[in-house]
Amino acid sequence: MARLCAARQRSLVSAQSYPKARRRSQAATAKGYLGRDRGEVTRTRSTVAQAHTSEWLGTFGAPGNGTPGPDLQRACGIIGRYLQHHKLTGSSAIVRLDGYYGTPQFVNQIQQHQLGYILRCRDYQLLKHLAISTRLQETPAQLWSHPESHQVREVFDLGFVDDSWAGYSQPLRLIVVRTPYDPKRKYRVGKRIGDFIYELFITSHAQTGLTGCDILSLYYGRGGFEKLLGDEDVEQDCDRWCSWHPYGQEFWQILSQWVWNWRLWAGFANQLQPLRQTIWVGLEGEKTTLPENPVSVDEPLVLSQVHTPCPAVDSVNYGPMQVAGGWARSQGKFSGSDFTLLDERTLQCPAGNSMYRREVRQNRIGDLLILFGINPRTCQQCPLKSQCLADGSKGTGGRRITVIRKKLASRADEPSAVSIAQTPSIQVTHLTAQPTGTVLWLDFPTTRLRRELSHQLRQQQIVIESIAANTSVAQPKPQCITRNQRAHRRLTWAERWNRNATADAVAHWQVRLFGISSAVLNWLRNLKPRAAVII
Repeated sequence: MARLCAARQRSLVSAQSYPKARRRSQAATAKGYLGRDRGEVTRTRSTVAQAHTSEWLGTFGAPGNGTPGPDLQRACGIIGRYLQHHKLTGSSAIVRLDGYYGTPQFVNQIQQHQLGYILRCRDYQLLKHLAISTRLQETPAQLWSHPESHQVREVFDLGFVDDSWAGYSQPLRLIVVRTPYDPKRKYRVGKRIGDFIYELFITSHAQTGLTGCDILSLYYGRGGFEKLLGDEDVEQDCDRWCSWHPYGQEFWQILSQWVWNWRLWAGFANQLQPLRQTIWVGLEGEKTTLPENPVSVDEPLVLSQVHTPCPAVDSVNYGPMQVAGGWARSQGKFSGSDFTLLDERTLQCPAGNSMYRREVRQNRIGDLLILFGINPRTCQQCPLKSQCLADGSKGTGGRRITVIRKKLASRADEPSAVSIAQTPSIQVTHLTAQPTGTVLWLDFPTTRLRRELSHQLRQQQIVIESIAANTSVAQPKPQCITRNQRAHRRLTWAERWNRNATADAVAHWQVRLFGISSAVLNWLRNLKPRAAVII
């Protein structure tokens, strides 16, 4: 999970008569996404929490938008060591992430650590595949109602898919959620296609363990981290600015998480709580409609592969050649429509120069991409290069144009030939459960443990008094103070030592605690370096 901490910056005079402006927060903050916070710069921290015990396992902060890649790598290492310490396997863990991590590069990191995962996917290019778009035209297998807004959504559980061309190293289970588009509502998440808003969720768990609705309920419900972050804002101000140095601010957040965990452990010692068991999936849970004639369970739905051979340019399975529009039109440059296609191998630029075919590729949805290039020297000597090349470009590579041939529908792409599998061909660690069994969610009442202990400590009385020695202590004589001492000016080292020195007669202190339970005292007395109490 990620948190934002914005900082305000006042305007500084930048005249030449003033020294160069140097802000105190420039080492700990940077420009980035502010969300709903007010400020000019921000600092992002990624945190790791245990959902069943509400314990913090780690925090990693960085200026600006943070470093999500290295942070996720460190978080997976922490989770692996946590499981190893408690003698658990990677298949017993579920890493829940938000949509920021829903790209192949982050998913591959989790798969490399052999951890289960549930996260929102923002790779909406998957919806362009013919096999997936065909499945979305069918009747949805399930209907899911949001627990808070009670909005009903259509759920398409497509099983495991394999899209190695996009960068996914292993097959993953894809769940598509579709919501009718409402023009009066502003959608912050999802992609609009036609009259629907589509959301994607991916997981490593098979359909035999948790259905599509179960996955959504877990993502939005017990597996969500929003409530934990809200409790943190109420009970502890972990995001307050304590230091403008990166290491100082990081130490404060680590210390805050350490205090949070100790409150949990002390609360558990003060009042033992039984393990709560919540029925997540009952014996008569919702059933998912699966294909009538599924193929071998070892074959996922293959969308595209890296090593698929590129078809011939003159193949009859592709449509006519179309010049891509390109990005330059918005900047007042020549776009693809300004280039004339002479034949299959030649393209003419607006200046009348010929461009020739350089490379043939295939994108992830099967279309042919034909790249045309030109001699760089021709572009450098062209009088129209300012209207063709990007601003600041040296023209060392010359202008390039892409011509597209869209793939035509064939019998092999019909829905009857699409194979849907229930488990991936590559062994993926996931938690499997029998559909006829009961899935339980186990946790502790951590909010009650933290807040009841804090309430008790706020009502306690602590008395600290000195125990004098057998010798009588003379009454201290009044001493005169200097004007520097009266004005509270800085003291020298010798003056500090004399002020802080303790008389020999006062060598012991007595601390009296009233009302603290004996359970907490025994827990503190017997505390030794060992594993955590409730984890």
